[in-house]
Amino acid sequence: MHRIRLTGRGEITVFLSLILMLIISFALGMIDVVRIHGTKDHMARAANLAMEAFLTDYNIPLKERYGLFAVDGGYGGIKLDESQIEAMINTYTNYNTGNDVHSTGNITWFKADHNQISIDSFTKLSDYDFQILEHEIIEYMKFYWGIDNLKDVLNKDTKEEAVSGVWEKKDNYLGELNDERESARKAAEGVAEETEVASIDSDDKDKNEDINIKDPRKTISLLVKTGILSLVVDKSAEISKAELSQDNVSFPVNEENLWERLTDFEDPENLTNQLEQPEMPENMLDLAGGSAEMLLVNEYILNKFKYDPYESPNKESTALQYEVEYIICGHAQDSKNLESVANRIIFIRSLFNTAYLFSDQAKSSAVHTLASGIAAAILMPYLEKVIYLLIIYAWAYAEAIVDCRALFRGKRVPITKNNQNWNLSLENLADLSADQLGDYVDKADEETARKGVTYADYLRFFMLTTDREKKLSRVLNLVEASIRLIEGYSNFNVSNCIFGLSCQFDYTISSIFTSSQKRTYKFTSKESICY
Repeated sequence: MHRIRLTGRGEITVFLSLILMLIISFALGMIDVVRIHGTKDHMARAANLAMEAFLTDYNIPLKERYGLFAVDGGYGGIKLDESQIEAMINTYTNYNTGNDVHSTGNITWFKADHNQISIDSFTKLSDYDFQILEHEIIEYMKFYWGIDNLKDVLNKDTKEEAVSGVWEKKDNYLGELNDERESARKAAEGVAEETEVASIDSDDKDKNEDINIKDPRKTISLLVKTGILSLVVDKSAEISKAELSQDNVSFPVNEENLWERLTDFEDPENLTNQLEQPEMPENMLDLAGGSAEMLLVNEYILNKFKYDPYESPNKESTALQYEVEYIICGHAQDSKNLESVANRIIFIRSLFNTAYLFSDQAKSSAVHTLASGIAAAILMPYLEKVIYLLIIYAWAYAEAIVDCRALFRGKRVPITKNNQNWNLSLENLADLSADQLGDYVDKADEETARKGVTYADYLRFFMLTTDREKKLSRVLNLVEASIRLIEGYSNFNVSNCIFGLSCQFDYTISSIFTSSQKRTYKFTSKESICY
């Protein structure tokens, strides 16, 4: 038998074996590197999906009633529950990464151990000086209103500029009244040196009671003192007594100065002091033009919040009935907000009406004649000009009350008056009563007022002149108070409403190619998301 003798030494086999081991090790290492980087991306996507899932848990009444997306971070409680938020996101993350017992699929190749989640920061509706809230409102208006409606809103109108322009005449009227008062004082001193200068403003009022000439100034003064709301609101309409306490809102805001009604048309000094009280922003003309964002926010407010019941489209159950009036004035009581808005409208309307009376020669002459008769009857002819101005203001103010009553009924009132749409005559002014005001509104010619403005138009103007942060703070206060009326949301706190958040996720990835003492890799993923 012949034996085969191997003469080779096996160098090539050994060499190839060693090379193959290196190649396999390198390949497995590269595969592990790819898997680790793939796992990082997978975990980042899983974290992002978990945060998106968290944002789907938005507050339903907030979305359905006001069109705002935000998660109630209090979860039924008064305070922000950060631990609950972390638990929710952690649950979603585990489900997405396959670490949850209820997850489906076999996610092993890109599997990692989810160690910890921590929340870095929240973005709330009120953050960045309410820019988040403003952004949501504008996006809502763009989506639900459409381009055509937005163009109508953004087209510049002249109504606000007209109100701004007539406001500037207030100082002229005050100056003229003060000048005539001073002239009357000097005239009185010349007639009788013993007459005290301080008595000029009161002598007319006292002596007027002893004459037979009908002086409308006293009638209007007594009429206004009965209360503005009783003059501009129909008896059949019930004035809301609702109240929103500042102690129960998330964003307490100082209320605006209450615009008082004019109550004395017999004493020029008192009338001057009352005319000087109402204040408007110095840059009112610029504000009246309004930016596109401000105009859209104002339209949103008129669309989502209640105001005078004759016009407001909102019939939901709310904490206040005059919500837009609250946004403008900020008083806790419904009635106080309505009264303040009524006083503003009447004051502005009286400026327009005064300008018309000065321009109407027939009406101005009639007032001159009446003032002359009253001055002669009280033996103070030097007061004729002062009495003339006081009667003009009283007449214009009474007409403004009729205008406001018409607005509260949902009617339109022309910005500037003329002889055809003027309601009150000088002859009947001295006998005017509260019961007659409604009759004048009923008799108003609808055709002449077709191009007039509505109550909502005046609210638009007042909102343009309201401080932005105050306005948006009050919007959130109303949202909060109204949602609390819904069953199950009694502890709703708008300051807990989350618009977005940033989180940090900590993971551990184990190598799959080592049998003992597995090598682990730790990494952190930071994710941010918002609506």
